[in-house]
Amino acid sequence: MRLLPAVFLIVLVSALCGCVTLNKNECLYADWQAIGLEDGAKGRDLSYLSRHRKACAKHGVSPDTDLYMSGYEMGLVQFCTPERGFSLGLGGAGYSGICPAELEGDFLSAYQQGYEIYQAERQVKKIAERLHDQENYLADLHLEIKETKAHIISDKTPKKERAKLLKDLDMLKHESEETRRVIHRLKQHKRAAIDYLNMLRYQAGL
Repeated sequence: MRLLPAVFLIVLVSALCGCVTLNKNECLYADWQAIGLEDGAKGRDLSYLSRHRKACAKHGVSPDTDLYMSGYEMGLVQFCTPERGFSLGLGGAGYSGICPAELEGDFLSAYQQGYEIYQAERQVKKIAERLHDQENYLADLHLEIKETKAHIISDKTPKKERAKLLKDLDMLKHESEETRRVIHRLKQHKRAAIDYLNMLRYQAGL
């Protein structure tokens, strides 16, 4: 299995927002171990502790770091499983390197397998979109060729304009043939991409 570029392994699991994490009552009656457990189980990085600290400082409350970390570490055990890693990769989510060393190997292996399938699915979609665009373009060219031919044979078309239309027709036909070749190549690429995707899915037991 190919390893993913390191940049994909340092993207945060969830985008940080500027919202307040805890309200006044939650700060005053906080179960910091439970909060840490929830954050860890959701794959949040430790920046959430700083956000909790900032939110509760407004109410004169400071997090119990020891209790929070105790819960957080238990939460990571729930999060850092191969099943969760595969699911995250398959969905195209990022990973911020939060798993303990003893759990990270299996988690990352599964994550990379899922992420490779995600990338292959995106590639198939991208090729399909390009193919769709080219097929629409070819249809437009055919319509333009048909209209140009109609103008050429029309008795109302001046001789000078007819000569220009003949040149335009040659250009349109050339563009049409080139577009056909592009479509042919894209269809080949799409089949290859689908075969690769199906192989990855088979290897993953999907």
